Amino acid sequence: VDEINLPDPIYEIEPMTFSVEARAGAPGDPITRYVWDMDGNGNAEGEGQALSEFAYQFHEAGTYNTIITVHDQESSTVAARAVVVREITLVELLNYIRGRIAEEAAAAQADGNLDPIRPLLGVTGHIERAIWGEENGYSGNAFISLIPIVEGLVGSQAEGVDFGLELWALSRQMVREVQALEDAVEDNANDPQQVQSLARGVSFKENAAEVYNEANFKTDVATANGGSLALDILGETTEAFFWFRDAADQCNRSGRFPVVIDPDG
Repeated sequence: VDEINLPDPIYEIEPMTFSVEARAGAPGDPITRYVWDMDGNGNAEGEGQALSEFAYQFHEAGTYNTIITVHDQESSTVAARAVVVREITLVELLNYIRGRIAEEAAAAQADGNLDPIRPLLGVTGHIERAIWGEENGYSGNAFISLIPIVEGLVGSQAEGVDFGLELWALSRQMVREVQALEDAVEDNANDPQQVQSLARGVSFKENAAEVYNEANFKTDVATANGGSLALDILGETTEAFFWFRDAADQCNRSGRFPVVIDPDG
């Protein structure tokens, strides 16, 4: 094994392509198998004769010991690299979800049955609005746009499309977003009205976190009817977001909405 090549950057949820440069041990003794153990737990996530490249999704941020074993007919060689995976941003997650929607739409069209994706009509436009709001400092627009995005994914999943990972990741991201907002405002909430708004935001955030931290949440939200759990988190985090915004600035209760909210306007 000469080199394990890592993508840059590496973050959660998005499939990342890794590759290995390796040579046969001797003339006439070709490479027969590549084995990828992405998290170093001893179990292969992928293996095959032509698998010098391997795409993998890390669901959680952290540092992983990625191990590649290259076999020829007579022997094998093991190499490892530390892989540092960072948290995904809201914009990155939304771009990933936009790609997943496009994949499912193409599959539905190929099958000649559009019913499972009808709940997703218009969702791409809301994704664009959410990205625009996040990138331009209008997080209120981004959070409001999450409502039809989550509702569309939930509706499509109820029709048989698997958006379990996407709903889980969005749920986690919503909890993360309001936690970060709480952390940013809690030390500056001084007057009684700000303190009261902060307390209300904390209450809603904790309600959302309680749902997300249920032991089987990741599995349950992936079921046909489990999308309601993501909707619960959406409702609680939306309330938390605007209470935290109110605590941050009593004169800015809308969470920074611009006059024009159309990214194409």
